[in-house]
Amino acid sequence: MLKTNANVKKCFVLYKQETGELPSRVDVKLTVQPSGKTTAASVKTEQYKGTSLDGCLGTAIKGITFPGFEGSAQDYSYPFVLR
Repeated sequence: MLKTNANVKKCFVLYKQETGELPSRVDVKLTVQPSGKTTAASVKTEQYKGTSLDGCLGTAIKGITFPGFEGSAQDYSYPFVLR
């Protein structure tokens, strides 16, 4: 997801500029509707909850559309691992 989404990548760049720190891992929870639209996203890694990174990633990930599917909304956890 990081390689293909410039807005997500931008969040990490901005956070590093702001804090001088680049997280090695950030876990995010997201909710995807059957239409493929992402309707919720938030950082689950305690250290980054409520930070500018949390807000930026939430907005960026809500802008991502996945392929549609049948059934009810699905919650996913996604780890961003940076090296």
